[in-house]
Amino acid sequence: MAARSERPSGLRIIIAYKYIKGGATLVLAILVWIVALGGSGAALAEMVSRHLHHLAHPWAYRLGDAIVRALSGHYLMIAATVLSADGTFTLLEGWALHHGAWWGPWLVVASTSLLLPPEIVALARHASAVRGAVLVINGIIVVYLARHARRHAKNEGAR
Repeated sequence: MAARSERPSGLRIIIAYKYIKGGATLVLAILVWIVALGGSGAALAEMVSRHLHHLAHPWAYRLGDAIVRALSGHYLMIAATVLSADGTFTLLEGWALHHGAWWGPWLVVASTSLLLPPEIVALARHASAVRGAVLVINGIIVVYLARHARRHAKNEGAR
């Protein structure tokens, strides 16, 4: 494992992002679990409907709209489960990068690469600066980590 000061700044930024996003997603998951188990779906539906226009992706808007229309304990449980899985997976990505696991960069490259085609389609259908920025940032992360992983593999092979 590389010491913190030896890590490239780009890698440190990605690690911090993964930890922050994963933690925030798990906090949101806990809140949704509380709402679902407490039977407050109607209040959540009202809150979601007020904020739907802020969503960047058309698929996210459609998902949010579907949640508002069909909010029940069952759908909230599904949302809480998905958020829990996403937050946990994102934290795993951050942990793997932070601890220098050889597979960490490849895990992030694979998972982030899977997001690129839907982002391209969304951008083509409904162009916006936010969608463009998300696509560019995810593309940069994929290229950066793929290069980092290849360099790391070459250095390990040379030893």
